[in-house]
Amino acid sequence: RYRAQLESLGAVDDMVGELIDALRDKGELKNTIFVFTSDNGFFNGEHRIRNGKVRLYEPSIRVPLIIRGPDVPKGKRRSQPVANVDLAPTILALARAKARRKLDGRSLVPLMREKLGQRGRAVLLEAFFNADPEDDPEAPPTNYRAVRTDRYLFARYGTGEQELYDLWFDPFELQSRHNDPSLSAPKAALGRLLDRLQDCRGKGCRSRPAVKLKLRGCRRAVVKGADQPQDAVFYLRGRKIGRDARSPLRVRFGRARAGARLEVVATALDGRRVSLRRKTPGC
Repeated sequence: RYRAQLESLGAVDDMVGELIDALRDKGELKNTIFVFTSDNGFFNGEHRIRNGKVRLYEPSIRVPLIIRGPDVPKGKRRSQPVANVDLAPTILALARAKARRKLDGRSLVPLMREKLGQRGRAVLLEAFFNADPEDDPEAPPTNYRAVRTDRYLFARYGTGEQELYDLWFDPFELQSRHNDPSLSAPKAALGRLLDRLQDCRGKGCRSRPAVKLKLRGCRRAVVKGADQPQDAVFYLRGRKIGRDARSPLRVRFGRARAGARLEVVATALDGRRVSLRRKTPGC
């Protein structure tokens, strides 16, 4: 299987190379945008799943996304979560075109240019799959709805079962904590988020966490909001100046000229991360 996959990758590499050569020969390479991605990952034994896809774990849902072309910064990498619904608005933005229908996703163009840009993205995962009766009977069920945020993965199955992983401390998703009392509040917040996303349309799919950055006097900043931020990293003029994980989330910064950019990356109770910006008063 590995050999077949490597041969397939080699064929894709040859195809892309031929396409680039053809565009270069026609003088159109500088006017062309390339978007390389995949529909899903594939299991090779992870989570005791011998092969296949469809599952909600990282080996299946994490796929490459490479964009190359005019107005795309060269050699930059971003770790923020995005989804396939973001591809259409991104292509429209790069082509300077407008959609004639509602879009659930958001353009990735601003994200390409802002390293700290966190938009509170939550990724909805769904599967309604009739398993082969010869499949491993111990394999997890595949009829589910789930939500993946920067910190958590929460799933509800058609059987009534649930899974919850804290990816900050368990990135390989080895121990579900859906029955852990210490995570009851994040679990409830994730449940509400999943309820909203599973039937969302347009702007409702792009809502940000209800978190705000407020200035207190000339040298203090506080992060608060209805979505109960749990962690905040503060930056002044692009330089990290502090972090707080105890409510109320706050930082004291030194003397700054008026109009200096103060930025915070805050993590809401449901694990979504969002960037907030204010300009210092300089008083």
